[in-house]
Amino acid sequence: MSGWKAYEMAGSERGEAQHEAQAIFAEIWRFRLPLTLFLAAGLLASLVYVHVFAEQRYRAEVSVMPPITGNQPHAGVGRIAALAGAGLLGNEEERYFELFLLGVRSREVAAQLARDTDVMRKLFPQHWNPSTRSWQQPHDALRPLKIAVKTVLGMPVTDWEAPGAADVQELLARRITVVQPRDATVAVLGFEHADPVFAGIFLGRVADYSDAIIRAQTNERLDSRIRYLSQQLLEVSLAEHRNALATLLGEQERRRMFASSTGAFAADRLGVVVVSSRPVTPRLLPIYLLGAGAGLAAGLAVLLVRARLLPLVRQRRRPVRTLALRPDSQL
Repeated sequence: MSGWKAYEMAGSERGEAQHEAQAIFAEIWRFRLPLTLFLAAGLLASLVYVHVFAEQRYRAEVSVMPPITGNQPHAGVGRIAALAGAGLLGNEEERYFELFLLGVRSREVAAQLARDTDVMRKLFPQHWNPSTRSWQQPHDALRPLKIAVKTVLGMPVTDWEAPGAADVQELLARRITVVQPRDATVAVLGFEHADPVFAGIFLGRVADYSDAIIRAQTNERLDSRIRYLSQQLLEVSLAEHRNALATLLGEQERRRMFASSTGAFAADRLGVVVVSSRPVTPRLLPIYLLGAGAGLAAGLAVLLVRARLLPLVRQRRRPVRTLALRPDSQL
């Protein structure tokens, strides 16, 4: 008997849940016109954002890989280097390539770019005044409010400064992409900008600066090694050690010659920089879906608030019935 009662209670609960779901769907269907208007408003807001506020950017890409130079130490050099305790040699091209990929977002590259006013004007057009040909603080109507909020929260308030190397490095960190599949030697560098011509030129310049900086650092390091080994040759008298040092010195001088040669040093380009024929950002479909979803969510929120508040309003407006007693009535 108890089992039958439990079955009846479960069926009653299922029926109530089904009834509530039907009531919710009925309410949504009755409210379909306002929901459609909210959905259309969300789509309209996304359209306004795409065509008025969003910046359309083109994408430039270039594929790079370690240079094929045959710059390998000859037989016996690694053993001799280990014997001398130098640890100087090995296949450095791959390490140079890794440094190159890290260097495209480095402060050194940013400092080189910051020296070019034409590049800086393209990167930070909102800070440049064409009429006076000088940097100026962009107009921000909300700046007093931002300063007040930062002051209340204890956040530092900094004065405006013309864009410099630090700003360029932040931009490189956001906008330069490096895609290298796992266990692959080829990497793809990317950059997006509103000007397709500038996007291609800028990406090529970033790659050139990174390569040149690594070349200069390598030359400096090799010169230091050559000076050290040359000094050691003058001081060491043991024939075996002198032979080892002479071999190491010859290898370092060979590497120095390679580093001083023309052409790419840390990375070779596979073809030219390719720029997209159409803007790649903003991505329209996700923005439109987000706008429609936000509008629909706002409409459902209004519907929920309405469903909760309307019964309370009706209850307050309902007249209160009182019982009037006649004078001759008796209790």
